[in-house]
Amino acid sequence: MKKRYKVIISFILILSLLLISVFVYININTYEAHAFDDTLYPYQENQNYLFFEHENPEAVIVIYQGGLVSTEAYIPFSSKLRDKGYHVYLMKMPLNLAILNTSKIDEVIQKHASLPYYGVGHSLGGAALSFWIEDHPDALEGMIYLASYSSVNLTHASSRILSIYGTRDGVLSDQEFFTASKYYNDTFQLEMIIGGNHANYFNYGPQEGDLTACISMETQQLMTIEMIVEFIKMDS
Repeated sequence: MKKRYKVIISFILILSLLLISVFVYININTYEAHAFDDTLYPYQENQNYLFFEHENPEAVIVIYQGGLVSTEAYIPFSSKLRDKGYHVYLMKMPLNLAILNTSKIDEVIQKHASLPYYGVGHSLGGAALSFWIEDHPDALEGMIYLASYSSVNLTHASSRILSIYGTRDGVLSDQEFFTASKYYNDTFQLEMIIGGNHANYFNYGPQEGDLTACISMETQQLMTIEMIVEFIKMDS
């Protein structure tokens, strides 16, 4: 009995050490937001999301963050997108990994029944949201991939698809990115940002493996927002 007890205790200790190690690794490797003036980007917050409210919204946009990128890094972009005429929900993900809760959008999908919903996924966030769309093919009016792509078949989904990538993206796999088009329906639209890279869509600085952008972060964000706005207006 004592031997069995020792084995159980040893197993618990090893498991605890592994979990602690994983937690420490994730925290060390998370990309934190660069400092910015919070007063410029007002929003509401609860345990599930940050909400950027517009007085007269044309649509609702739900954002899934990239892997190991802090939620706060997406605040300026979300606020600027809100100012174009949309409610914007920036979802909070466990350990900053959207893949750990692909159905997080369920928290907000019924809040504005009279408005069309659009998804935005950055990097791993786009892949995560794709899994939800696979099971809810008629829930979104459109899906926007930023330096991202689906790894599941969405040809049956009614969502229009916009994919945006930068020519200086050193993180995205070109082969996987371009072959992913086989998973989209015939609404698929591809847009290129010349000189843009993987990280400059949001405010967290250089990313390991990425190339140096030939345009500023502000320029890349504004170009991206304009592409999103044009994409949504095609439905109006």
